[in-house]
Amino acid sequence: MYEDTNLLRTVASSFGDFARKTMRLVFNAHELTTQILPPQRHYLARTSLNEKKFQLVNDAIRIKFKIDSTKYAAFYKNILRRKLSDFLIEERRRGLKRIGRDHIQNETMENSS
Repeated sequence: MYEDTNLLRTVASSFGDFARKTMRLVFNAHELTTQILPPQRHYLARTSLNEKKFQLVNDAIRIKFKIDSTKYAAFYKNILRRKLSDFLIEERRRGLKRIGRDHIQNETMENSS
């Protein structure tokens, strides 16, 4: 449970889809576009996502797809981490495209006035 939402009731076609949807439920858009996956590294410019919330997402994935807790670390390292990293990169790109579209739309509105 996160706030009033049962994360396990999230409908998804695969573990990657479930992870993306769950991340969107747990983290806000600003967090997804400005932060990176935990753990925080001192040499990286971006801060990492809240570790407690991120653990909640990982627990939901592990429980939903019935992955043994002893094998989850290997699953995360070899498969899921890459998908989540790519998801955060896409969220950043999506945010930049949205800003660009809004800027162009504002310019067109100002020019047409």
